[in-house]
Amino acid sequence: MLKEYFQELTKIELLDPETEASLWRAYKEKQDRGARQTLIEHYQPLVVKEAMRWQLQEATILDLLQEGTVGLMEAAERYEPARAVAFS
Repeated sequence: MLKEYFQELTKIELLDPETEASLWRAYKEKQDRGARQTLIEHYQPLVVKEAMRWQLQEATILDLLQEGTVGLMEAAERYEPARAVAFS
């Protein structure tokens, strides 16, 4: 299961700064859930990077990924793009 997940992550392309800023504006100003989803998907590799630092069993890594994704969603809710601090 983890292998398939990693294969899906390789399909994610980095966002250019203008696109990212546009997505944050759409989400924060217009409550565009599609923009939120796109941002979360594009930051998912950060969650994977942190989870993989620990040499753990696959089931535990999957739990970490799930918890990390929830944390990512919560962070997106609290993020304030106007403060000019990178989300990552």
